[in-house]
Amino acid sequence: MFNLLVLIFSSCLCAPALQATAETQELSHDSGVLRNSISNDTQTQVTDINIAFDLPDITTTIQFESGFVQLEGFKSVNNDKIMDGNKPTQLFWVSIGHPHFIKTENPKNSSEYLLFHSSNRGFTTYVQMMTEEQRVALATAARSKYQVDIDARQVVHMILSKFYCSMVMYDESGRRFLISGTVSDFSDFPLRLDFDILPGKLERILFSKLIEKSESDLQFDCHIESSGGKLIKSNTLSISYEQSQKIGIEEKLFGPAGKNGPSEVYVSRNQMFELAHEMYSTLNIVEDYQLPESQFSESFVNDFISQLATSQFSQTNIDTVLESMSKYSFDISADLRPDVIKKNFGSFLNIEKTGNKSRIVVDKKRYNEVASDYSGSASGGVDASLFSGTFDAAYEMSKKDIENVQSLTDQINELNTHAQNEAQWEIEGDKIVPKSLNVARMMRSSMKKSLKFNRIRLQQFNAPFERNVKIYASGSSQLLCQNVPTPKVCPYGFDYMPDIDQCLYLNLEPMTWYNARVACAGLKTGAKLVSIKDSAKQEAVTRYLQHQFTKQESAVCVYPSWPAGIKLSWLAGHSLAATSTCSSSLYKWRPLGATQTPFNYTNWYPGWPACEGSLHRPTCSFIFSSSELNYRWIDTHCLRELCSVCEF
Repeated sequence: MFNLLVLIFSSCLCAPALQATAETQELSHDSGVLRNSISNDTQTQVTDINIAFDLPDITTTIQFESGFVQLEGFKSVNNDKIMDGNKPTQLFWVSIGHPHFIKTENPKNSSEYLLFHSSNRGFTTYVQMMTEEQRVALATAARSKYQVDIDARQVVHMILSKFYCSMVMYDESGRRFLISGTVSDFSDFPLRLDFDILPGKLERILFSKLIEKSESDLQFDCHIESSGGKLIKSNTLSISYEQSQKIGIEEKLFGPAGKNGPSEVYVSRNQMFELAHEMYSTLNIVEDYQLPESQFSESFVNDFISQLATSQFSQTNIDTVLESMSKYSFDISADLRPDVIKKNFGSFLNIEKTGNKSRIVVDKKRYNEVASDYSGSASGGVDASLFSGTFDAAYEMSKKDIENVQSLTDQINELNTHAQNEAQWEIEGDKIVPKSLNVARMMRSSMKKSLKFNRIRLQQFNAPFERNVKIYASGSSQLLCQNVPTPKVCPYGFDYMPDIDQCLYLNLEPMTWYNARVACAGLKTGAKLVSIKDSAKQEAVTRYLQHQFTKQESAVCVYPSWPAGIKLSWLAGHSLAATSTCSSSLYKWRPLGATQTPFNYTNWYPGWPACEGSLHRPTCSFIFSSSELNYRWIDTHCLRELCSVCEF
């Protein structure tokens, strides 16, 4: 359960230099083990400190400037056994102390100390966690409770896994602005807290004015987490050659072994992700590793290719590829020659001329066949999902007004940019045909190896530590502690957003809008696909997604036909049908199990919504990210598979 601490800052606190703490600490993120080495005069060395975070073992109140604060210490679960063995020097506690901002030396002027340091990226401040005085106070409390001699060095810094802060500001006209900062390095104390606010942003101008006013009281809402102490369980996925044969991976990719079986094949990314999809179920990944399928698939494909492929993914001449293409997951007719297959694919994209303008268009009948069923029947012998991203990109390009269409060369370049993970295309008469495919080359002989997937790992820790805190930065040292209401308790995996008093969760597994609604409801009773009904909610969801997307691999939540760097996630918006006039009035917020409500607040990307649905293919809204797109909304048909945001 979350607890709330009230923290204060006084401008007289300064740190001339950023120094390491008295003891040496490190956290192995692979093992989750906290190691602490005591200085030479105490020969005790303790490893595997498994922390009991359910309740603080020791508490004490100290005066901090003109107010009082409570400190908490959490014990190692080994402490009880150690007490029975009468070895008090081996007792240990961890604590965050009393977090507060401190002034640090200005690199440009050694006689000046600043609370916030500005740069081209934004602002930086430093957070002091447990001080030596606070360590002594906690050791004294432990000594009093257990009636044994406790050294202050037996109270050590808690190693954190997450620390971020946000602050709400208002300009003179009452407009609301939000800034947020995160700690990325937890190995050095004091912690460095970075606020990324680019020059010229209104938030930066307003924040600069606030910190220049010595009488300003700045309130920051901060969230602190530790993943726990000792690692309880760690599984890394391995597949021996014998297991591989039993599962049938070699036969799936190369076909039955024998005289006429190929010794080498080319595989596409789509084929490998299809194999990953099959392995996700076969290997019981959900039960044994608790990974969403999207995260598993990306790791599986990368590790599989890096260990077994004789050449990594690259654009390879299509004629060469089709001569030795793996038939796994593709409906490749044996009697079709590569030139016939290539010709069949060329029928999907045409060049349409209007006056003196020419543009690339998708055969709509074929496109609809592909969009609804990647069975392979539409392609005349080869599964059309090989080019699904290309078709989506070309379809979007064909919707542009004819007057704004670029030259055919520019259109081909744009198409190839979108399709770089699948294929590269060229003009052949009045058709657009593939000239190369993005494939990896595999030899049957390489399949004799055992496989180890280092990225696919389950790590379970003991109960994690979480706190929501408020830190006040003030020009005055007279600010006293204030009572703050207790925040909502979030379900496991959700993050609390204090400015909207709600919990948010990013589901990384791509799924349709309909399945996303059900998945949210399945996480916790009362959880639902997120609705954004005002600017405050938009800001909170934006800040949450910015934080989440920076933690994920680049390919997570990316739709294949979209440019790199743009991530997508479903919202609860839904439109039942398209009309001749498209507007937000067609949309309702329709989370599962909740009353539908109209779009009274919107944040559409310019030119949207498009309302391209029908009674048979409704459209749904999603939010898309990047600094250029500023987390605006667009819509698409509800059967696309995207990430999603749940709220509680």
